[in-house]
Amino acid sequence: MRRSLFAAVSLTALIASPSWADEEINDERTQPIETADADGAGNADNIVIGTNGRVTLIGAPAPAVHVNSNNNLTTDNGAIIQINDRDADGNAVSVDGAVGVQMDPGVEGDFVHNGRILLDDSDDATDSETDDLIDTDGDGQADDPDQEFDGPFAQDQNKTGILIGAVDSDFNPIANQDAVTGNVTISASGSVIVQGQNSFGVRAVTNLDGDFISRGSVGVTGEGSRAISLEGGVTGDVQVGAVTAVTPGGEGVAIEGDVGGGIRATGLIQTYGYRTSTRYSESLMALFESEAEAAERGDVADNLDSGSAFLIAGSVADGVFISAAGSIQAYTGGGAAVEFRPDEDGSGDMVIGEVALPDDFTSNRTDDDDDGDLLGYGVVNEGTIGNNGIFDGKDATAFLIVGRNDNGVLRSVILGAGGLSNVATVSATAYDGRAVAMHFGEGAQLDTVHNAGTIRAASSLGHAADGFADDSYGVGEAIAIDLDENSQIRSILNEAGTISASLIGGGQSAVAIRSNDDSLEEIRNTGVITTFVSNIDDAYSADDIDLIAVDARNNNGGLSIIQEQGFDADGEALNAPVINGHILLGDGDDRVEILAGAVNGDIAFGLGADVLIIDNATLNGAVSDADGDLVLDVTNGQIGLTGTDALALRDAVFRNGGELQVTIDTADRSAAFVNASGSVTFEEGSSLSVGLDNMIGQGGVFDIVSAGDLTLADEAGTLTTSDSPFLYNASLERSSEDENKIILTLQLKTADELGMHANQAAAYDEALAAFETVESLGAAFASLRNAEQFYGAYDQLLPEYAASAIQFALASNDAAAGALQGRLRNARLAPDDLAGVWIQEFGYYADRSGSALAEGYRGQGVGIAVGLDRPVGPFYAVGVQLVGAASEIEETNGFDQPMVSLTGQIGGYAAMDLGGFDISGNIGIGYDYFETDREIRIGDFSALTSADWSGWHATASLQAGRDFAFGSWVLRPEAAVTYLSLFESGYTETTSGSNADAISGLALIVDDRDSSTVLGSGTLTLARRFGTDVSWWAPSLRVGYRGEFSSSGGDTTAQFGQDGNPFTLRSEQLSNSGALVGFGLSAGSEYSTFTFAYDADIRDDFVRHVARLVIRLTF
Repeated sequence: MRRSLFAAVSLTALIASPSWADEEINDERTQPIETADADGAGNADNIVIGTNGRVTLIGAPAPAVHVNSNNNLTTDNGAIIQINDRDADGNAVSVDGAVGVQMDPGVEGDFVHNGRILLDDSDDATDSETDDLIDTDGDGQADDPDQEFDGPFAQDQNKTGILIGAVDSDFNPIANQDAVTGNVTISASGSVIVQGQNSFGVRAVTNLDGDFISRGSVGVTGEGSRAISLEGGVTGDVQVGAVTAVTPGGEGVAIEGDVGGGIRATGLIQTYGYRTSTRYSESLMALFESEAEAAERGDVADNLDSGSAFLIAGSVADGVFISAAGSIQAYTGGGAAVEFRPDEDGSGDMVIGEVALPDDFTSNRTDDDDDGDLLGYGVVNEGTIGNNGIFDGKDATAFLIVGRNDNGVLRSVILGAGGLSNVATVSATAYDGRAVAMHFGEGAQLDTVHNAGTIRAASSLGHAADGFADDSYGVGEAIAIDLDENSQIRSILNEAGTISASLIGGGQSAVAIRSNDDSLEEIRNTGVITTFVSNIDDAYSADDIDLIAVDARNNNGGLSIIQEQGFDADGEALNAPVINGHILLGDGDDRVEILAGAVNGDIAFGLGADVLIIDNATLNGAVSDADGDLVLDVTNGQIGLTGTDALALRDAVFRNGGELQVTIDTADRSAAFVNASGSVTFEEGSSLSVGLDNMIGQGGVFDIVSAGDLTLADEAGTLTTSDSPFLYNASLERSSEDENKIILTLQLKTADELGMHANQAAAYDEALAAFETVESLGAAFASLRNAEQFYGAYDQLLPEYAASAIQFALASNDAAAGALQGRLRNARLAPDDLAGVWIQEFGYYADRSGSALAEGYRGQGVGIAVGLDRPVGPFYAVGVQLVGAASEIEETNGFDQPMVSLTGQIGGYAAMDLGGFDISGNIGIGYDYFETDREIRIGDFSALTSADWSGWHATASLQAGRDFAFGSWVLRPEAAVTYLSLFESGYTETTSGSNADAISGLALIVDDRDSSTVLGSGTLTLARRFGTDVSWWAPSLRVGYRGEFSSSGGDTTAQFGQDGNPFTLRSEQLSNSGALVGFGLSAGSEYSTFTFAYDADIRDDFVRHVARLVIRLTF
């Protein structure tokens, strides 16, 4: 009983003893602490550094916190572990070799870091003002300073935020260390910040028997450093969150040992060694120092490369996963964003197993069971992987897998399961350098590269003179997926994704997929595989740039390229797949199946027994085969051959819906487009169409198909040329000399055969000459297939010839004359003979329908007329009149901007009462100005021309009428004769735009033009007057008839360019008679009169509206 009681008392005492409770630190400690002496009395214990806890050392490189016993270490959110390199007086003290937290080899225990570890360097880089050579403020002096930092990124050396294991005095790992057993966790609130050369945020130099999980942030700044360096193996999982490494010659994350679990990247991981991670304008980039400039000044260059952002150098049992929140970004030419390469100190192949995720690891994988998820590939990217070279001349690789050659023994990187899957973005950007999105070097082994996202490489034209790789200006290359010799990748599956290689501004080549090894057996596409060049600089030509979708010229194992329709999870068809760029194949038995969408580019087969199948798809490009051993099979699709194409093959069959499209670009072509040593068969429902890439003069006879055996199931249908160049008569037929040959005859149509009206025919020969002079214009016309397209294009070439100018001059004249008659009517009705000033605003609109001889036009104008008159002798009004008007006139078809016409006129008028009849007349002379912008658009062709010219006009008119009063009613018959003559000076168009010189032969030179008309009209106006002699108003209604007694001129003589011959176009006269209708309202008093009137001139296919407002003030 006593022994039992003693034991119970002893146990209670032990439980109450401090040695059984964690040692908590909630104050500031200025001396190192260790778990082996947690309480300072020699007792080992777990240590918790609380929210208010601080461990701050000054000039003491030894570990601030040392885990040297089998105990746990925890830092709470708010806790700080810090080693300063300056004392309280600000004097520098050495902290080289400083360690924030060290876990000794062989210890057992967990480290959970929720606080902050800070190993700063107070000697930050500054602007030393040694390279301030740029005058950005324009004061004539180099800027001082320019805020571009100089010197190294750090001064301190060999610092480590968290050290797992032990190093010797040279900071190399001690050999044969025991593993650390336990988990190391940096929580979301935890951070490790280290500044120093050859330094580390986290460094494990021995094996870790547990997990390494970093959900917080780890940063390192300094040359030759690493943010996270796991140099030993990890038996559990490795997870990496936010990482920033600014380190010339260093890496962001390096995992060199084997990992028994999986590697997962879940945050932003960015690494660079440059002074900037932003690309600037040329003047700002020139502020940075190149290596040569830095050497001259004793400075550190600003464009030094880092290594890779994420380096994996050991085997990984449960694969590598980049989550949707993961983003791995490098800014370097010295490494990749993600790199797989066996560690130089390792042995054997490096094996990456299938990605296995813990249960509910990502938000899109939550379920009710407790099982994890197998993703079917060794590497899965659901985030963003990118590399941006920033400086000119830097090559940029985003994703790299490459083996290691150890003394002739190749150690491979083997991806298990399906291989690699990208469902998000992998991109590389270079400037005057090579950009490679995914690079598989020798020793890379995997079954499939699967892409359901975007794999993109882009190389941009760099700055011409910023001091960086200026001698490499314009040598950029872009490769989206690059497979080296001795890589072993069986297939590339682009599952509704995008694989893109592009050049921006200029460069040498863009390649979407390049295979230099025979192991690649298949490329399967349901998405987009594309190459392109954009915003090309004037110094470069797209014709000199290689755009290659698939470059497999060095793959002689036999490659199959299959493009087919993709479907979503509900079975709905996705967007049609497409390949943009050439396909270049090697000397194996290659096979290309285009089963959906389009291939826009040439296909060049090498040696071997090759097959090309087109089914429900289109091929837009040339096809060639090096040895003529090709079988072609087309169903519900098209194959297009053009230019100098001469497809030599063994057999060809065109099934139902299959179409052979041939496009001719020269009249002296002799070879057949298709030359088969075996059979060529056109089955029922197949067709053959012909087109032109350019004008071929008067035409010619061309061989289209030549075969050992030609079979036409529906000869009449196959040889029908319903879809052929409109400018030519085309006929297809078997050759009379060889029934196994199809020939095409093209003969240029005459103007009559084209159905041209007289004016179109008058310009036809000169238009044909212009097609030859302006080659791009000829190519545009040669491509037109029907009358609507042709005339829509042809009429754009002709000058305006419908005499619209005189019709709008007449509209302006009618408006002014009508205003004058309104003024004279009011003068007659005025109670006193008083002088008056009157002002009229008027507007008009005219619309002429198109006819068999000319395009229609429409337009509108506004103007103002001002007059001054007074009674003189027998005349109740004698005066002068000033008129100004502006018109806009546009053709009803085409793309021209409206022609602008400005008119100014001065004239005189007089009116008298002669035996009860009102007799009036006026004369005038005016100046005219015209301006036009002509725009021609025909397919991809466009041209801009402009011209302005002047002219003058003269006009005279005589009117007679009489009022018959019936009480308050007034009936007025009236007759008028009007003469108008217009002279327009000749003009020469000027061309504009980027192709101004090339289209100069299209500019019109137009001769002087005269036109005139004499018109007579009779009207009957009924009005009623209300009011008194002092104040009155009178509405009116008019009807009448107008006839044209004579008209002359209006012919337009023009030519295309200085070397063209003139042609004359004749305007079609309007109907010489028509109806006049109108209404008005007049009012007056002792001091003023007012008139509003509307009139319409209505003829066949023509109508003119005029509205005017007159105000007269008497004095």
